[in-house]
Amino acid sequence: MIEEEATIGDIRTLTSLRRGNMAIVEIELPTDRCVVCGKKVAALNLPVDCILVALIRNDEVITVHGDTELDAGDVVIAFTKTEHEAKLKRALTGV
Repeated sequence: MIEEEATIGDIRTLTSLRRGNMAIVEIELPTDRCVVCGKKVAALNLPVDCILVALIRNDEVITVHGDTELDAGDVVIAFTKTEHEAKLKRALTGV
């Protein structure tokens, strides 16, 4: 499911839904200069219609809740409108 050769911080579409208007995507958080690391999901300024669903951390899948803290290197799985993918990437990586 996760492509090893992808650059950290890139957003990858895992599947598209609703005729391509919605997508399940993944973003790997950077290991240095991580703007959201140590923050709880509830404190993030995420775009409208973006929901963080799960994290992959140390080969373990973690269901995301408002009090879930993000760590460097986490792979974030999110459900979002495709038009908000770039905003989601900026919110999670600062890029």
